Amino acid sequence: MWNSMDMLRSPQRGKGSINTNYRGIIHRPWERWAIEIRDPKKGVRVWLGSFNTAEEAAKAYVAEAGKMLKLVL
Repeated sequence: MWNSMDMLRSPQRGKGSINTNYRGIIHRPWERWAIEIRDPKKGVRVWLGSFNTAEEAAKAYVAEAGKMLKLVL
């Protein structure tokens, strides 16, 4: 079954020793997960914060992407 988290999965890129399959999420050395998203209207990256798990960060990404998608359409 498809869920919203499936759309976030992107190929691993080889940066750092720990990687995630979620788009826009970076694992920090101090065991936190950072996330940013690109604003399609302004063409800039928007910082969404740091989270304890990759899944929490992915949920924040989905929420913000939904808001941005509504603004673009």
